Amino acid sequence: MKRLSLPILTALTLLLTAAVWCNAGWFARRPARAVCPRRADTRDLLNSAAFARYRQGQPAHWRACLLQQ
Repeated sequence: MKRLSLPILTALTLLLTAAVWCNAGWFARRPARAVCPRRADTRDLLNSAAFARYRQGQPAHWRACLLQQ
């Protein structure tokens, strides 16, 4: 019984691995298209609180605030 289940389990594992690879596009004829992230509006970036901290040189994390004293 032990000897019969091991080859069946191995074949099942190989089949499932091949199915996952095919769905992931590993065997595609052409490479997948790169997805470009949407760029944020630069006006929003320049008016953000994080950019104001960057311009003024303020630390962005609370631990950095504690270590300054």
